[in-house]
Amino acid sequence: MNEIKAHSHLSASSAHRWFNCPGSVGLSKLMPPQESSKYAEEGTLAHAWLEYKLHKALFGKEIEKPAGELTEEMEEAVDVALNYIGDKFMYAKEKDILIEGRFDLSYIHEGMFGTADFSGITPDGELFVIDYKHGKGVVVSIEDNKQLLFYSVGAVNHFDVSADTKVTMVIIQPRAMGSAIKEQTLTAGEIHDWTNILIEKAKEADQDNAPLKAGKHCKWCPAQSRCPAMAGDMFGSVAKIQVSEIKKSELPKVELLTKEELINIIDKKDIIESWLEACYGHLQGAAIAGETIPGYKLVQRKGHRKWSSEEQVIKEFSSLGEELYVQKPKELKSPAQLEKLKGIDKKSISSLTFTPTLGVTLVPEEDKREAVAGVSADQLFSKC
Repeated sequence: MNEIKAHSHLSASSAHRWFNCPGSVGLSKLMPPQESSKYAEEGTLAHAWLEYKLHKALFGKEIEKPAGELTEEMEEAVDVALNYIGDKFMYAKEKDILIEGRFDLSYIHEGMFGTADFSGITPDGELFVIDYKHGKGVVVSIEDNKQLLFYSVGAVNHFDVSADTKVTMVIIQPRAMGSAIKEQTLTAGEIHDWTNILIEKAKEADQDNAPLKAGKHCKWCPAQSRCPAMAGDMFGSVAKIQVSEIKKSELPKVELLTKEELINIIDKKDIIESWLEACYGHLQGAAIAGETIPGYKLVQRKGHRKWSSEEQVIKEFSSLGEELYVQKPKELKSPAQLEKLKGIDKKSISSLTFTPTLGVTLVPEEDKREAVAGVSADQLFSKC
């Protein structure tokens, strides 16, 4: 049996996926590291600010401030969690609280552990396990939430509570539609019973040739682009159509499909879009690694023009006064916005701007932009 790095592949955050598709664990190990998105980075920063605020509010301690800016919108969301936790734990003992607490679950599976945003025992003896979600695009359900159950197993074990102790699992998601706070209460005994399920699922995912099963859980799977369950069971022959055959092998006409067929397709919309993005990302990664992708090339991706020096811009166009600024918030207008003003010399603007390069992107060969070479890197990812 192959050893699994549990934090990477049997994590709490991906438990919903590997519970439903145990084969995704082994397949994901063959994929290159996933790039972080701006949404993930924003979520990480929000969690860091919540941790900072909790230490100050509950313990009166100043830990190192997060490097990123705490915007008004982010603070409003983070404070929903801060106020909820503060109401219940302001008078709790510090020893009964874990902020970003790591639970050792190696007794379930070697190397397994989980880190919960917050867990603790209130003065009246109730155990809370809380997960903060900063995202607003996908509403996370509290019902049978594998991630929170995973954390609760660790919390019950760590705090060593009695079987009849109330364990309240909480999702705080202020920016999503619906209720910002969702709760579900079980007993510690029921959490112990669920531990047996966690053990069995971890064993199943650790098996060679563990089964692959496509479904809604595929959306966040790093192995989407090379998963036969998705390419076969969900997309059938669509993935096999050659470019030269598109006209001969058209997709079904919408008006000829039944209502049930259309509903089935729309239900899979998010997964299909996610799979297509994963396919594109996999090919782009191959091109960056130095592989030739027939019919495609890498080109520089350019951003919007930016000012080289805001001080120089203010000096050059001081005669414009308030017209030089966007009022809410007050900041310099962009080069494109300034060009729209009457009497502006576009050459003067051009000399004060630069166009940033935002990396490379994979495009069809007929794209007019000049091709750039990929950067070879041995073992960037395993060959398909």
